[in-house]
Amino acid sequence: MPDEPVVSPIGDSLFTSWPSCGVVIKFSRLTDHRDTLSAEVSVTHEHVGFLHWSRINLASATGRTGVVKVLDETHPGTPWRRMLDIACQRVAMAHRQAAPAVPLTAKRADPNRWLIDLWLPKEHTSVFYADGGVGKSLFALTLATHGLLGHRLGPWTIAPLARVLYLDWESDAWTHEDRLWGITSFLEDLPKETIMHRRMNRPILDDLPTVREDAGRYGPTLTIIDSLAPASGPEPEGADAAVRTLSAVDSLPGTKLILAHISKAGAESDNPRPYGSVFNSNLARSTALLTKQASPDGFTLTFTHTKHNYSRQASPMALLFTFDAEGRIAVGTSVPDMRASGLGAQILSALRNGASTVQEIAGSTAATESAVRNSLHRLKGAGQVTPLRMVSGGRGNKSQWGLADRNHPEEPF
Repeated sequence: MPDEPVVSPIGDSLFTSWPSCGVVIKFSRLTDHRDTLSAEVSVTHEHVGFLHWSRINLASATGRTGVVKVLDETHPGTPWRRMLDIACQRVAMAHRQAAPAVPLTAKRADPNRWLIDLWLPKEHTSVFYADGGVGKSLFALTLATHGLLGHRLGPWTIAPLARVLYLDWESDAWTHEDRLWGITSFLEDLPKETIMHRRMNRPILDDLPTVREDAGRYGPTLTIIDSLAPASGPEPEGADAAVRTLSAVDSLPGTKLILAHISKAGAESDNPRPYGSVFNSNLARSTALLTKQASPDGFTLTFTHTKHNYSRQASPMALLFTFDAEGRIAVGTSVPDMRASGLGAQILSALRNGASTVQEIAGSTAATESAVRNSLHRLKGAGQVTPLRMVSGGRGNKSQWGLADRNHPEEPF
């Protein structure tokens, strides 16, 4: 009689194995239906190979009997009935075991909780968004490469990466391989199999078991989702699609970076947000707007921090991508150019240098005072800015505005 099976989870799949007799029964795509639990069951033998595949209700004796009958015919002499009964019971117990409640204690957060300080929290989901053609994919691949090689990326220090999983709805592997050649031409070669690329054709929810199996097999410290709208499937602008997709992404291990687009209306607004439901921002722990300024031999990519759950808001920063005649890519630090950002982002950037009046903000952003005033009131409604003390008396007095999360000595009025 075989020993007790070893139960091993890989992603959403559970493997029951008997090393003494070389049998492995894989349970994948487990689904709960009221009072039943079904799964796809795949049986292999280390010497014979594949033996059987079907979908059964794990608690159904009739379903298990059908599988046992086939296995007895294809590979007789093995106690399939007992092995399958035990495997189904162990898998059901493992699948339904919930995470226990744990006590909360007051303690400081881990100072090493960032992949990139203030911008990318480890083990959580962030959304970086931009208009089409800005360079989101190139940036993500550059971030992955520098993190794997242990290099700084412009002003950013990246926590060490062991492996990256790139889930791609937009490009093929050869496109990224060409980009990797350009990125690494001025660096050393990447170790083999440190960036795993998967071409995606269906919404992530449809392929989540396979993706989670990849994550369990490769153990990525960073997963890149490129990009949010096709990953969300039909009607990506809906709240349901946003909640389901962000929740699915957040269930993956490691740090998750989602690349997203902005709508035409969003691109023309003074406070652009990722395309689709507000939950695309609300459920992310950090969000950033990317804007592009072209130059003769490359472009500057400006990053504006638009949401921060675990930190203060980071100051805008920029990377300069320069291309030589052969397509090699050099990356360095540049001066942020806020002109391509919405007026709201420009105002927030200006207020990071200190409280200012409407007139001062209009001068620094080249916007009209009326446009600045309207944008300030929208930002106030969003809880991002607050009016401060008057700076002159009498009629026509001017008020200063400041960031809502800063500690100003003045009392808001």
